[in-house]
Amino acid sequence: MEYRLANYELLNNKIEEYETSDGYINNWYTEDSKEEVDGYIESFDLNITIDHQEIVDDYLYELTNKVARLELKGASYELFDIFVETIHSSEYYKNDWYTEEYKNRLDTYMNAIDRNLKINEQSIVDAYTAELQHILIVEFELKLASYTELNNVIINYRESYEYINNWYTDEGIESLDEYISSLNYNVKINQQEIVDQYVIELTDKISKLEYRLANYELLNNKIEEYENSDGYKNNWYTEDSKEEVEDYIESLNLFIKIDQQEIVDNYLYELTNKVARLELKEASYELFDEKVSEYHSSEEYINNMYTEESQQVVDDFIASVNRNLKINEQDVVDEYVEQLIEKINLLELQSRYLFKRPTTSGTITAPYGYVSGKLHDGVDIAVPYGTPIYAVGAGTVFRTGQNNVDGKFIVIHHIVKDVAYTSYYSHLSSINVQAGDVVLKDTMIGQAGNTGSTTGTHLHLSILTGRLFIDYNSMNNHTINPYNVIGFPPLHEPYEDR
Repeated sequence: MEYRLANYELLNNKIEEYETSDGYINNWYTEDSKEEVDGYIESFDLNITIDHQEIVDDYLYELTNKVARLELKGASYELFDIFVETIHSSEYYKNDWYTEEYKNRLDTYMNAIDRNLKINEQSIVDAYTAELQHILIVEFELKLASYTELNNVIINYRESYEYINNWYTDEGIESLDEYISSLNYNVKINQQEIVDQYVIELTDKISKLEYRLANYELLNNKIEEYENSDGYKNNWYTEDSKEEVEDYIESLNLFIKIDQQEIVDNYLYELTNKVARLELKEASYELFDEKVSEYHSSEEYINNMYTEESQQVVDDFIASVNRNLKINEQDVVDEYVEQLIEKINLLELQSRYLFKRPTTSGTITAPYGYVSGKLHDGVDIAVPYGTPIYAVGAGTVFRTGQNNVDGKFIVIHHIVKDVAYTSYYSHLSSINVQAGDVVLKDTMIGQAGNTGSTTGTHLHLSILTGRLFIDYNSMNNHTINPYNVIGFPPLHEPYEDR
């Protein structure tokens, strides 16, 4: 009776696993290690009976260990090394034409690869190779050619005495600048001969530049400045001084070359001095003197009708006028005329009336006088509600208050030419002063309203001789017609100033 064969299933599975592995199929294993495994498999006794199963199990154990110890071939660096050799042998690398950044990137990448990769990691080497090829072809970057000599030629040209002093013709400079602007500053170092040719051509062009005429620009500007000056256009200069300048201008030589620029510079210096010495005609005081004469010959002046104080203002102004102004200062004299007229006009107003109007505009709607046997002791001035009310003259506020008839009111005492007066303002909407306040003729003391007994907004103004509430307590027999002391227009005729 014979025993059946031992169980080879696990051993056969291991052999099949080995022979279907990527390493076996793709021939990744070294010949020695593969030969050892293959020889071991061929040595198996495939007729062992089941009573010796341990022999087959040993086969499996040993085969498993041998497969585990299989050595992989090294990855292929051949193509990568070809690219490395190509780089190292290129004239760009040997002549140091690559930019420092690009060369450093190449060197770093060539030296960074792991040289111990196995064949099953060939994709890593291939990726390195592809990236190195990309760097070499796509990122290729050369240094620029040396422009040092060319730049030195340009610098020397632009720092030359002739260039700095603008001796070359405009056409020559423009042509040369266009040539310089046309130069290609992106030539690479492997084409250095192009830049060297630039140097030769530029040097030749500079040597052929022509000198121009001397620079007359500043001189011409000075002549133009003189001929456009207010003095020239308005004929302010005296004939003798103007003739001297124009004769000098006509004598100038306008064809001097640049190498004799100092002659033109001297022209400018001399002309500047001559223009500076031009003499101005005197300003005209004719109109001013005419107004002074009119003032001195006026009836008011001759008859001493002006107040001494106001006349002194005008006389002082006339005495203060600068009589040494030149014709280019005629506007100052014209301003003197306007100021004199204004001061004389003020004299006329001051000599005729003692006080100013209490508002800047308004209309007299009710005059001073008797109405139906009853005295209307002032004037009514129609103005909009809230219109500013001013003191008619300098004085002191004696009283403010409010009653049923006058509404809100203000009483001011004045002294004019040693005579006491009182101004009384009523029907106000507001009061801006208080008793004891010192006011001037332009002080705003309140605002117009319709307080008290009134049919509408207006200011009632009364003027009294003496000091109300000090010299007497009742207004009876003390009021005067405001028209006698204030320049109001006729009844119902509006006015627009004080």
